[in-house]
Amino acid sequence: PCHDLSDALEQFGSPDELTGDEQWFCEECKCKQDAVKQITIYKVPPILLLHLKRFSFDSETMQMEKLTDLVKFPLRATRNRTLSQQDSLAGSDIDEADRVDLAMSRLVQSQQREEPVYDLMATVDHIGTTSHFGHYVAKVYNTEERKWQLFDDNEVSDLKTDDVVTPSNYILVFRKGMSKLPLNYKNVPRQSISQ
Repeated sequence: PCHDLSDALEQFGSPDELTGDEQWFCEECKCKQDAVKQITIYKVPPILLLHLKRFSFDSETMQMEKLTDLVKFPLRATRNRTLSQQDSLAGSDIDEADRVDLAMSRLVQSQQREEPVYDLMATVDHIGTTSHFGHYVAKVYNTEERKWQLFDDNEVSDLKTDDVVTPSNYILVFRKGMSKLPLNYKNVPRQSISQ
């Protein structure tokens, strides 16, 4: 399992050799051939949703089991710093020139108008032990009040920055290059292939 989001993104975009039983069937040759499969991104979105694999099928018990490994990721990070150094800066204002790209630039195969640099704006967390039962909460960064908040059914409470990254994180919501703007759907640029 990956314990760092940058490593997970790098693994996600790394080439995968298709050999043996996993050979690719060539429509032209009408036979199986060794091949390389790789996922790349043509254009990065203004809002990026990342879904962490939190459930795995256990073939011995024939059940889905919850994966509770902590996956570290920066909230607002700086270049050339370790994750622990980034964590200490998570709540501070950071110069746009110092933002990291969460390894997105290694997956992007075309020129972008802006660097693929993202800030975390929310998480959806699964609290529970199985895929069949549990409770979902949201942790959202309030850009106007500059603080994290926990949304749990009818309750909204303030959240310490240290409590955002946890083993219960399930879905991560990032926004690109808009950290100084209040979150408003009108601030999210429309995007199409022709732009």
